This record gives sequence, structure tokens and C-alpha cells, in this order.
Amino acid sequence: MVGIHRAIEEGQIGQVKMAWYNNFRPPFFKKVGNFILQQRLSGGALTKKNCHHFDLFEWFIGSPATWVMASGGQDWDATEAELRHFLECIREGKEPLVDGEKGLRSVAVALAAEKSIKEGRRVAVSEVM
Repeated sequence: MVGIHRAIEEGQIGQVKMAWYNNFRPPFFKKVGNFILQQRLSGGALTKKNCHHFDLFEWFIGSPATWVMASGGQDWDATEAELRHFLECIREGKEPLVDGEKGLRSVAVALAAEKSIKEGRRVAVSEVM
């Protein structure tokens, strides 16, 4: 992923105007009480899982998202590498790749995606901030 970031920074692929993500995978394992899929308990699958992809998009492109158009269902998967990085930052006093402000923006993108799915329209990220 560092290679993608570097290629964009160096202008090897031109100026990025849009990022697109499509997640194809088998169904996730059931969680206790299936809480992860319940919006009121976890914020929903997009908030829990896909916000990490939105972090990557912002890092790749160097700009936060302004609009979201989404479709699909819900599911969730944990990322062990992200947890290891977070713990390393705490233990060693390092700055995380995704700080609180970037994390907030990623959650806002996920919430805008949830709203887009529910309403069937393009949603400005500013609508949920």
C-alpha cells in the first residue's frame, strides 16, 4: 500500500479524482447476539469495518472525502494488523497513521455511506458531520 501512496504522490498515475471500493468476500462469522450488524449497538458494519478503507483512501489521495454513493448490505471483519499498530503506538509513544481527526472523518464517510444506502442517493459527508 505504501507503493500505491508513493505512486500517487510522485504523479506516476496522474491526479486522482475519485476512489472506488468494492468488497467481495464470503459472509462473516456470527458474533454474540449479532451485535456488530445492529446500527444502534455498534454504529453498523460500514462504521466498524469500512472506515479503515476510508482512512486508506484519504492517505492515498491526500484529501478527505466530500461525497459518498453507496449500495449493499452489512457485515464486519476485524483487522489484526491495525490493532498491532495501535498498540505499538501506545507502547512506544509513536504517532498513529490515523489520528483522531482522520478517524472522525472516516466514521463520517461510513455514516454518509449508510445514509446513501438507506436513501438511495449521493450524500455529502458534511451532512453527517
